[in-house]
Amino acid sequence: MGQHVSTFGDFFEKAAPAIAMAMEEGRVTSVTNLPITMDRHESLSAEESFWSFDLVPVCGEDGTANGVLNTLSETTSVVVAERRIATVLDIARETTGFESIDDVWAGIVSALRKNVEDIPYAVLYAVTHGSDEGDENNTNGREAKADSSDEEEEEESKEGGGGDKDDQQSTTSDNDEEIDFTDCRRVGTVGFSEDDEQIPREFSIRDQDSSQG
Repeated sequence: MGQHVSTFGDFFEKAAPAIAMAMEEGRVTSVTNLPITMDRHESLSAEESFWSFDLVPVCGEDGTANGVLNTLSETTSVVVAERRIATVLDIARETTGFESIDDVWAGIVSALRKNVEDIPYAVLYAVTHGSDEGDENNTNGREAKADSSDEEEEEESKEGGGGDKDDQQSTTSDNDEEIDFTDCRRVGTVGFSEDDEQIPREFSIRDQDSSQG
């Protein structure tokens, strides 16, 4: 209420056809989720908004419409929420049935690119614990260590009758190896070229922490 007409930006331009219809036909005309670029805050850039309204003709004594009564209702939050839910559902569809993690990342990027209104720019990185070769070696090493530990526990169980429960839990805890995730590999972009040299293809989290420290 009380806002200057310029606040509603291109409202009258976009609503003109509906207003003309209400005036000419003399009947209520409804509009749902009309996108309007607004300028409610002078210090900020143009704002995306959505509005639904009913145009009720105001007729004179001769039955001719002399104007319209416009009752506005903002629906921006509803439209944006539905748009974002649709993106989440798209991600679920795009990442179903893949066996390769790279295909999953590609599916996520594909879904995000459909919603440029909410996600105009994005860079996705996968966090790993070393190079592909290192990952395989580390994984094999952990599996070998786990197998060895299982065999030792089985032998101890036979010799000592199973041992105390606390001792078994302590052994299991000692054999657990914490994975150090330090490397990031770029897996997709939204709004940027894949060849953009300004966006690093990979980097080390450990190097970043060291430079900040």
